[in-house]
Amino acid sequence: MEGQQCHNDSTGLIPISDLGTNLFNGMQGGLYGNGQNTTPQNHLIAGIQIASEIKPLNTQGNYASNGKIGFISMGMSNANIFFAGLRDSAIAFPFLNSKLTMINGATGGFDIDAMLDTTGQYWTTLNQKLTFAGITNNQVQVIWFMQAKHISGIPQNEGIEHIEIMESKFLQAFHYFKIIFPNLKQIYCSGRDYGGYSQPGGGNPEPYSFYTNWAFRKLVERQINGDTLLTYSGSNAKTAWLSWANNVWADGKNSRTDGFNWHCPDDVQQDGVHPNASGKAKVASLLFQFFKSDTTSFWFRENTTTNIENTENTKGIKIYPNPAMDVIKLEFNDNKYSRIEVVNYNSVIIEETDNIVINVSGYSSGTYLIRVYSSDKILIEKFIKQ
Repeated sequence: MEGQQCHNDSTGLIPISDLGTNLFNGMQGGLYGNGQNTTPQNHLIAGIQIASEIKPLNTQGNYASNGKIGFISMGMSNANIFFAGLRDSAIAFPFLNSKLTMINGATGGFDIDAMLDTTGQYWTTLNQKLTFAGITNNQVQVIWFMQAKHISGIPQNEGIEHIEIMESKFLQAFHYFKIIFPNLKQIYCSGRDYGGYSQPGGGNPEPYSFYTNWAFRKLVERQINGDTLLTYSGSNAKTAWLSWANNVWADGKNSRTDGFNWHCPDDVQQDGVHPNASGKAKVASLLFQFFKSDTTSFWFRENTTTNIENTENTKGIKIYPNPAMDVIKLEFNDNKYSRIEVVNYNSVIIEETDNIVINVSGYSSGTYLIRVYSSDKILIEKFIKQ
């Protein structure tokens, strides 16, 4: 049968982000494990510090005020489509970091095995794209990753073991990325979108798309738990710091708790594999909202590439009272600041202001970050809303 398989509109599987502390095949839900869909605090703080090290580099990989920050996608055709949408939104964003160069390194027709063929056409094509953009491997510092295995390469009777197989392949790829891109700092992943609508024998059908999301989920949790194969700091770093960007898998027409879903034929092309303009836009919008506002991706925005001060060490900013009920006041030495952001631990900017007195009475109880931007640094400090 040709065309979309719109009748395959559900698998009955529960998205990782909706599973909570319940189990799938012995694995607990949550994008970061333990039922958590937000970055655990220690991993988040590490991500912020690593983000502070992302600076414009020259072609040899040394800091240069007129250098570039290479941000590339890595993956297959769907990744290419989604990243193209993200790049379109970024180009229109007035606060995009002028040092940022976005390169769509994802290429249609090349699955994870083609990517692991380090002398193959995938890497030849990627090198051509980098050269055309005027970027060297030394300047690539951030990767957005979406990859899978084409159905033609999956043994007929392969089942749940696909998770471990893909986990191993992704780990191999991440190790290779770190070798090829020596200044790589961060890898963000969005998993794989719903594959149930694809034509028979095509694409990456269900449940394999679902399994692929678990493969990345397991690697993130392993890194958080200190797996030495996923060390991301120091001279012995084997990979980059890993994080989810957005989870884009939903069980077809069944909306996740956040409302996200996939509809056929509304969101997919005739082959049922690739997103159409609607599907492209819905994922690109998620990615854009993430990268322009996440606590660990301030390199995406202008005026954030020179220096960062973590005020737990430098005491460059004071917040009082802390904890607070109604109003906080900020004190810092730099009078030439451009803006102040309040960020919650879901990595969402909930307020932007130029006022050093901030009314927090309407905030939910919890821990927040204050970010103060000036021309050459960012001050960061935490406060607690009671």
